[in-house]
Amino acid sequence: MKKWFIAALLLCGYAHADMLDALKAYENKDFTQAQQQFSALIPLGNEIAALNLGAMAYQGEGQAPNLSEALAYFMLAADLKHTQANTKADQNGI
Repeated sequence: MKKWFIAALLLCGYAHADMLDALKAYENKDFTQAQQQFSALIPLGNEIAALNLGAMAYQGEGQAPNLSEALAYFMLAADLKHTQANTKADQNGI
């Protein structure tokens, strides 16, 4: 097996674990922890993390509402091929 394939498998499992932690923190309304966890997934190209960060910025969860930041995250999620990112931005009027 190629070394890069093994590294990719390990990284995939790590990213999945971080997403679960982020979602759990969000569910528990620990928005600071959720934001940190979602942000750590952005360099891995995680479109779900980008969409969630956009929603948090739009709704002011763990921060003051920030429409510019929300739009930037929604656009990033769309660039990363999240199928609902453009719809979310349009629905929220940003």
